Amino acid sequence: MKRQITLIILLVMMILSSLFTGADIKGWIFLYEFELEIFDPVVAGQYGYALLKILIGLSHLVILILPFLIKTRLFTKLLIIAPLIFIVAHTIALGLIFFLLIPFLIFWLMAIDVNKKMQHQLTS
Repeated sequence: MKRQITLIILLVMMILSSLFTGADIKGWIFLYEFELEIFDPVVAGQYGYALLKILIGLSHLVILILPFLIKTRLFTKLLIIAPLIFIVAHTIALGLIFFLLIPFLIFWLMAIDVNKKMQHQLTS
């Protein structure tokens, strides 16, 4: 039970860092603003980037609902795949944005570790 609460806290911190980590670029800009407002590739006619934006959006949606999926069979797979897609797509789309994702990455790796320990505890 204690590990499950720790996992939920890590997931919430991961979600918050995926939304509110930012950079000072002509004023403070948060990650969600990159996703929604600044990074608009369809207007620029770059359809490869539009695909990246869709991947970012879908993976971010899965990340947002992860705390509600802890007791499902797909949770472990989603915990690994969705954040990985989120990080890779952001890095491909915006390059240096990876540095803004370091807090997210730390919480993600910690959540994977806690989940692995929780799964090991359940099987033994």
